[in-house]
Amino acid sequence: MKLVLLFTLATAAIVGCTSPAPPPKMASSMASADQTASCPKDATVVGGGYEIAPEARQPGKVPIVVVNRPTETGWMVQCVDPDGQPSRVCKAFVLCATVLH
Repeated sequence: MKLVLLFTLATAAIVGCTSPAPPPKMASSMASADQTASCPKDATVVGGGYEIAPEARQPGKVPIVVVNRPTETGWMVQCVDPDGQPSRVCKAFVLCATVLH
């Protein structure tokens, strides 16, 4: 599953310009089973995180997040089950930004 959301940030007009610069664009992407989410090539990582599906949160069986960090091109998350075995129930998301000149 991949979710892409585009946001627009308001920008102030620069004094002396005849027209304001276009606003920067931001995108958020959700990973599939590989537990990484990547930014488009022209964007920079500005944040990210993870989601654990509600059905994966069973009493006594909640996955443990062992990696939750940015990479050069996106965000990575890794989880293990209560027995320490790799788990694929954690899904990464990344927040990306592109500043237009």
